Amino acid sequence: MDQSFLVGFLVGLIGALIGGLAEAGFSYLFEGLRYRREERRRWLKTALEWAATGRKESMRQANLRGALLRGVDLARADLSYANLCKAHLRDGDLSEAQLRGADLREASLRGANLVRANLRRANLTSAYLYEADLSEANLSKSDLSKARLHKADLREANLEEAKVTDEQLAQAKSLKGTTMPDGTKHD
Repeated sequence: MDQSFLVGFLVGLIGALIGGLAEAGFSYLFEGLRYRREERRRWLKTALEWAATGRKESMRQANLRGALLRGVDLARADLSYANLCKAHLRDGDLSEAQLRGADLREASLRGANLVRANLRRANLTSAYLYEADLSEANLSKSDLSKARLHKADLREANLEEAKVTDEQLAQAKSLKGTTMPDGTKHD
């Protein structure tokens, strides 16, 4: 057998193996992306049906990342541990909603009604809460780092152990009766 033939055969075999593995890997990757996209569509459909009919079934751990839910009524919805990162919830009704441990990073909640919502341990990093009503909301141990609170109503809210700066709180519309991060009550 010619040595160059053997080298060529081995190079071809290795190339075929690598190509096959690469194709399988890309197929797996794209299948996973398609599955996640379909999962988000199912959760979005569930959220919109919930809002339209007022159903009370849980949406715990829902993947609503980047969902367009402007003005949607999700009052009393259970969205605990849901992924709402970059979701658009402007002017939405989330009053008395369970958002414990929810991921709301960079979410748009401008003008949203979050009265008596449970946001304990929620991640609200860089969330946009301009003119949001968070009165009587539980924000204890939540992360409000870089959240925009301009004109947000925080009356009687619980901010105990929350990550938030005095500069952010100074932008709020009202802090009357609010439990501050250090546990004291605001006048």
